[in-house]
Amino acid sequence: VEMDKLQAAVEKARTRVPHLVMIGGPSGVGKTTLVDRFLLHAGERRLLSYRGRCYDREHIPYRAFDRIVEELAFELSQPIGKAARRRRHILAPAHTAALLRVFPSLAQLPELESNSPPAADPRIERERAFSAFADLLSQHLADRIGVFVIDDLQWADAGSLELLAVLTAPERQLPLCVLGTYRSEDVSAQLSQFLATDPDSPRTSHFLLGPLDTDEIVAMARSLIGDHVPDATLLNMAKLTGGNPYVAETLAHEIAAATVGAIREIDVDNLERARLARLTPAERLVAEAASVAG
Repeated sequence: VEMDKLQAAVEKARTRVPHLVMIGGPSGVGKTTLVDRFLLHAGERRLLSYRGRCYDREHIPYRAFDRIVEELAFELSQPIGKAARRRRHILAPAHTAALLRVFPSLAQLPELESNSPPAADPRIERERAFSAFADLLSQHLADRIGVFVIDDLQWADAGSLELLAVLTAPERQLPLCVLGTYRSEDVSAQLSQFLATDPDSPRTSHFLLGPLDTDEIVAMARSLIGDHVPDATLLNMAKLTGGNPYVAETLAHEIAAATVGAIREIDVDNLERARLARLTPAERLVAEAASVAG
């Protein structure tokens, strides 16, 4: 069902109607995996995909789009290839100077050159930059569908969410699909407000991923490690995962690492502890830091 919703969003973008899909759920529930799987199957459908991510305690303005714009600028700056051929047809949008002040990485494109002074009103300056970015995207995506994947929007800044709203506004004609993921347990006040704005818009889809049930966890584990593991071991493992696919995958690989003869003796409760014990001190520090960062 979720894959169908993602495909429907891309089909809307194909008609130059931008669409935003918000995918929420607990950490590790499979949001990014769902998007990755969709992009893998959709890779041959004339899509241009770009990826951004927000980080906790990061203070970069427009951080949800920072990596996307850098990737876009790098792609368009190449002297040869399909992107270079598309760049030849790009005209500098109105208010290019405002765009370059918001996203300096685009200055590497010779077509985007302007020294106009900023507007006295910061709000007008921001609106000009957003409009110019939408114009640039429209030209770049003249014969393609763009897909922006933005992970961890629970940490997005207000400027990023405002730009997101501009790109998917009712009056906008743009072949763009934005797939945004967020942790449902960490929703910020500004993201909550963003999600509550015009929830019935035909340009927005929103769904929550929940934990997998026991049968789904067992089936997932069997697909990873085969049929030689006793049902009781996998059922015990499924109870420990809380329905979390990431935890299930980690435990399944630990079970797979055991010898066939030792599988019946596996202490599932201590699998994660055993995995950490095998790490080098440096690897353990990285794992602990990742666990604190969430």
